[in-house]
Amino acid sequence: MTLLCLMTIFGCSKEKGCTDESSVNYSVTAEKDDGSCVYPGEKLSSTWTMVETVSGSSVTHPVVITKIDNENIKISTTWTTQAVYHVDDLDIKVLWAKKELVKEGTTIEGTIVNENDFTINYLYGAGASVYSVSQHYTR
Repeated sequence: MTLLCLMTIFGCSKEKGCTDESSVNYSVTAEKDDGSCVYPGEKLSSTWTMVETVSGSSVTHPVVITKIDNENIKISTTWTTQAVYHVDDLDIKVLWAKKELVKEGTTIEGTIVNENDFTINYLYGAGASVYSVSQHYTR
């Protein structure tokens, strides 16, 4: 009888946490979702500093990241004169579990270091005038 009581009390308890793999705080050990999931769109939304490097020259700009939905963000400029190579109002998908950012059908891809540091790389231009662009975002 005592064994049955202990199994009932301790054996049936499921670990609670975030069970959605697309969230920032996904728990592989959670068996029951407790509503605590936080998504990349929420986590990354704020003002950032972006250092854009093209052909060895760098320029620093403020940018704003806003949530489109749980997995997609929009990166917008806050300066009046755009950098030549910057893609303004860039919609990009955040694959948090893989630590990647992608824009399907383009050369735009990125790497997430953590919630305060990521880089986006892409090619800009056409023909003989194609440049490799790197944008490093921090806050």
